[in-house]
Amino acid sequence: MSIIDTNVFYGRWPFRNAGFDDMDRIRAVCDKNGVDGMLVASVQSIFYEDPFEAELELHRQLAGRRDAWQVYTVNPLAAGWRADLDAAVDAFGIKAVKIYPGYHPYSLQGPEIAKVCEAAGEHSLPLIVAGCVEDVRVTHMLRQAPLPADRLGVFLGTWRDVDIVLSNLSFGEIMALKPNLLSRDRVYVDMAGLKFISFAVEKLLKVYPVEMLMFGSQCPLYVQRGILNEVIMEGLPGAVQQAILYDNACRVFNLKHDC
Repeated sequence: MSIIDTNVFYGRWPFRNAGFDDMDRIRAVCDKNGVDGMLVASVQSIFYEDPFEAELELHRQLAGRRDAWQVYTVNPLAAGWRADLDAAVDAFGIKAVKIYPGYHPYSLQGPEIAKVCEAAGEHSLPLIVAGCVEDVRVTHMLRQAPLPADRLGVFLGTWRDVDIVLSNLSFGEIMALKPNLLSRDRVYVDMAGLKFISFAVEKLLKVYPVEMLMFGSQCPLYVQRGILNEVIMEGLPGAVQQAILYDNACRVFNLKHDC
């Protein structure tokens, strides 16, 4: 069975060495775990004053790789982000736009996020909305703000014409959004935040359709194999595993990977 990880980081995490800045090492981890393809975001784009600098480096690292696709990180408070995004769509062949509201001080109901949603829609790109990158209990040098469920719910109801992928949310956060998620189409959830509860996928599938879930590990900051086991070790039917590990990612991100 082919596997695509929709949440992989490249770059150097500023607070500890996690091996982000070596694509060959990341590829070796994926090979060991049987992961064939990966959607890769630059961790440094979260922190750089000019995120495009980090995005250009990521593009160079992914050039020529048929097993990796670039996710473009936007900080809507950075000068010139829209022009940079427009250029990257053609030059980098990006597959999604990603935002980190917990790291950048803007509101999910503010004009900055509206412009990002409009840009993603114009380019027919999914918008990945990332929650906390690290457990809030271990961050001490930079405080990240969890996404408020009420504001995220309003956001999901407002931008119904954009494909939205929620990333890094915990099981509890996903369940708290049940009315908002089930009341709209074109919304998806990755698995990177499901590492603290047993049988999380099985429990989610009792509430949400399988077409909504996709494999994403936030490797190498998180242990890819541990997240992957949440699917392959739970005894889920083969068709369900195929959808979560591969088919949904191919469909949502328009990947050319023998889909």
